[in-house]
Amino acid sequence: MSTGSRLREVREYLCLSPGDVSERTGLDAQRLEAVESGAASPGELELQRLARLYRYPSAYFSHGSDHHEPSGGSPRLLGDLTEHDEHELDQFLAFLHDSADC
Repeated sequence: MSTGSRLREVREYLCLSPGDVSERTGLDAQRLEAVESGAASPGELELQRLARLYRYPSAYFSHGSDHHEPSGGSPRLLGDLTEHDEHELDQFLAFLHDSADC
C-alpha cells in the first residue's frame, strides 16, 4: 500500500475530511488530496504533522510498516496477541468504524 493510500485510509478511519485535516495541521486540503491520490509525495514535515494528528508513527506511512498501532496505545497489552486474535481485533475495529456516525 502506498504512503498516500495509507494516509487516506487512516484519515477516513478517523472520520476526518481533508478540510478537517487542513484546519488542524495548516496543510492545504488540495495538497493533502494530491498526496493521498499519489499525484504528489509528502514532505517530511507534512508527514510528521499528519502522523501527529492521526496519532500513528510516521514510519507506518513512509516505510510501509505493517505495524499499525496508533501512538499512545498500549503495546504491552497488544504485543502478545496471536495472529488469530489480531485478526479478530481487526474485524472488531472495522465493525466499530463501520458503525461510527462520521
